[in-house]
Amino acid sequence: MSTHVTNEGTGVDAPLEGDVSLLPPHADHPGLHRDTAFRSKRLTSPGAPAMRFERKVRRALNQRFLEVLTSLSARLHSKNEQLYDHSQRVLSLALCLLRVLDLSEEEVLTIALAAFFHDIGKIGIDNVILEKPLLQNTSL
Repeated sequence: MSTHVTNEGTGVDAPLEGDVSLLPPHADHPGLHRDTAFRSKRLTSPGAPAMRFERKVRRALNQRFLEVLTSLSARLHSKNEQLYDHSQRVLSLALCLLRVLDLSEEEVLTIALAAFFHDIGKIGIDNVILEKPLLQNTSL
């Protein structure tokens, strides 16, 4: 994190590239946490419009991704409640295990999503087949 002084106050690099959070002029302490910033101002560097566009596209993609996941989850629940409950249990177990691992937030999210959606392909299989009892091997 770097700081710089302008006539508007002290800037602290914000979480997203291209943004600068402005702090009151008296708050020029280099260790000041960025959450204390009360306003934000866009940088006017030549690449700033491209960075803003990229952030906008990323936000839109993330929103669509969440909508797809929500839709798949609802479809899984309506297709077969037992399968949905199984996915919830697998997710719960994965989250318990993830608590003890030193993983990044992104890794935890990826594993959690994989745990919940591991049987998503079964949406396309008829419930008659999914609910068919396992064949017993009587030749043993």
